[in-house]
Amino acid sequence: MILVVFIFSLAIFGYKEYQKNIKYEKYLSQELFNSYSELIGNIFTIKEVLTSLTSQADSNTKTVLADLLQRTSMLTQELDYYIRTFKTKDDEELKNKSSLVTSNFAYFFQQNDANTPSDEDIDKMNSLNEMIETWIDVIINEYPGITNENKYEILYEENRGGDFFIRNHKWKSIITGLDRVSRNYEGVSQN
Repeated sequence: MILVVFIFSLAIFGYKEYQKNIKYEKYLSQELFNSYSELIGNIFTIKEVLTSLTSQADSNTKTVLADLLQRTSMLTQELDYYIRTFKTKDDEELKNKSSLVTSNFAYFFQQNDANTPSDEDIDKMNSLNEMIETWIDVIINEYPGITNENKYEILYEENRGGDFFIRNHKWKSIITGLDRVSRNYEGVSQN
């Protein structure tokens, strides 16, 4: 009789722990998806702001760009952390360069006058633009047809499937792809 009560208690305890784990996984998946969606949105917005800055330089646009780059740096660092924490095969490829490079570019735009760009400033803007275009290619590779106009619609549709976002491989593939691209811009991003 004691054995039956013990087994029954153990089963109830195991079920409660399982339920707690599921709730935590749902919560973490939603937080991860929010950061990921913001990152994708920032990348497309950076492209628009860069286009605006190259056609008409002003300090407000430069400040917006620096802020977007800084936030993008924080988001890529956060998402890199999650990939490393989950110990997936993708974590071996990560070098956390996306965060470093975007932070370097943010610092550059915070320190330089966009109204009178030097040749070096123009080269940096062109390099950043090239990197962002390549980042967008990485995103399009996983989400064919994604654009600035439909990005959130496509991302939310992807997340609606009922699976936990944390288990989705696309976000990991994109983050490692962005990191690979960023390595090519580490030198040019430094001030």
